[in-house]
Amino acid sequence: MRVIPYLLLLLGLPAMAGEPPPADVVATLLRTGCRGACASYSVTVLSDGRVRYVGDRFVKVRGPASARLRQAELKSLRTAFAAARYLDLEDPSNCVGAIPDYPSVATSYDSGRRKREINHYLGCRSKPNEVLEKLEDRFDKIVKSARWVGTARERESRQD
Repeated sequence: MRVIPYLLLLLGLPAMAGEPPPADVVATLLRTGCRGACASYSVTVLSDGRVRYVGDRFVKVRGPASARLRQAELKSLRTAFAAARYLDLEDPSNCVGAIPDYPSVATSYDSGRRKREINHYLGCRSKPNEVLEKLEDRFDKIVKSARWVGTARERESRQD
């Protein structure tokens, strides 16, 4: 009966035609631009392993792209946030003497019990946060952001 999928769609439920159920956001990373050629992009990781990327400036791939993490990679991402004690990190926003025109990195994480967002200005040298910087880099490695962002050499050639 063709009416049922339409009815389910109207009710906001996934249709029987194989549409996957909605997945929760596990983690996000947003790198903002700077006055120079800093890569600007966002990555969202969902609980079913889907990865959504949107490239903005000074990246190899502009616009949306997607991929899927294996369960082991998704577990590695969760482990990286737990090992960094992300949910308990000191808030880096109280910066004194920030260097202007540096990029920021906004991250979020949902452990299933607690959620947190952190906006990390990389020009803050009064309170450097090596733990957070390592986590941000680890996030990029786990989701393989480089396939979309490109290498430094590939980004240098961009005239965004």
